[in-house]
Amino acid sequence: TVMDIDRALWMMAFENLTVCLDGPINAIPHNYYLFKDNNGRFSPILWDMNQSFGTFTNGLPTPVTNQSLQELDVFYGSTNNQNSLTSQIFSSNQYKRMYIAHMRTIINEYFSNNQYYTRALQLQQLIDASVATDPNLFFPYATFQTNLNSTIGNNIGLTELMDARVSFLQALPEFIATPPSISSVSSSPTSVLPHTTVSITASIANSNYAYLGYRFKFADKFEKVEMYDDGNHGDGSAGDGVFGAIINVDARDVQYYIYSENANAAIFSPERAE
Repeated sequence: TVMDIDRALWMMAFENLTVCLDGPINAIPHNYYLFKDNNGRFSPILWDMNQSFGTFTNGLPTPVTNQSLQELDVFYGSTNNQNSLTSQIFSSNQYKRMYIAHMRTIINEYFSNNQYYTRALQLQQLIDASVATDPNLFFPYATFQTNLNSTIGNNIGLTELMDARVSFLQALPEFIATPPSISSVSSSPTSVLPHTTVSITASIANSNYAYLGYRFKFADKFEKVEMYDDGNHGDGSAGDGVFGAIINVDARDVQYYIYSENANAAIFSPERAE
């Protein structure tokens, strides 16, 4: 039985980015829930997301300041031997590159373009009338209106946290590093007969390693095979920048993705793979 590393990395990237410390990435063991699938893998379950965006600060060195939250270590927990999840995963340079690749995707899709704030405004408007008439509020109605942007008590404003946090993260060497680029993904032959072999190829630049992850149905785990640019894996000429892998297929469709890395950064294609 093993942890589903791919799902764990995505969860960890999401929780660290959004400063959700009421979960397994924290320095204290807290709210760590797993489920076991039919492949014998344990996968993490996101939990208590109402405690994200710096709301839960137990485990952080005191005093906890806004800057502490904005500049939370991107590999927070890596030196904590009491936390097997963070200390073991962050001991692997490849896992760290995968983790950063996932975090970069989340930032680009929701934070760099301000989509997260647009959504927050929509949700605020959705409940505004109910909050205004609620006789049992924890905070005055005026603070409900302003906390999206400004600190109220010990609660940092949403944009106050995330705009500064994204700027902090994107200035780190791990985010400045240029990942490989993956393009021209194709398969050969294009018309595939059942129970034959297929080569999957892609043009990959700035890479020193790539693998193909594939499966035949949604419930399956992805099998992973290394891709080569050696002229022996349906990839054309050796050293031409086209990487390939050959797999056996049956009569079902194949779902697949490509992962590639260099010494400093990594990328998935599609980026939401795994």
